[in-house]
Amino acid sequence: MRTIGLEEHFVTPELVGYGAGSASIAQPDRWREASRKLLDLTGERLTEMDAAGLDVQVLSLNAPGIQAEPDAATAVAKATQVNDLLAGVIAEHPDRFAGFAALPLQDPKAAAKELERSVRELGLRGALVNAHTQGRYLDHP
Repeated sequence: MRTIGLEEHFVTPELVGYGAGSASIAQPDRWREASRKLLDLTGERLTEMDAAGLDVQVLSLNAPGIQAEPDAATAVAKATQVNDLLAGVIAEHPDRFAGFAALPLQDPKAAAKELERSVRELGLRGALVNAHTQGRYLDHP
């Protein structure tokens, strides 16, 4: 039986500051270390997976991810870039990684298109949707 870790986060160099928030201020040393690990999509991550007995990680972009981007067009472009990068990493290690797409929920039609592209063309397994987009929660009227 394989051991699979869900919601295993990563970040790209372009988006590393999006997740910093209060963590980088309150605990800058911990955030630096966490950021370093989130940026590593192969080397140390694979070594740590082996040490933990984890066969597969399902990778998703660290919160708040694309959903923190104030500009919808920029969010669409960043989601495409992140999902392409993720698909490339998975293609290099298909037995070790699967992925959830990042979606630009600032533009719902574009998000639906990106989900379809990510699953059908890139082979991602679905999407991870964070609790809010630009501070507006999903159940907000």
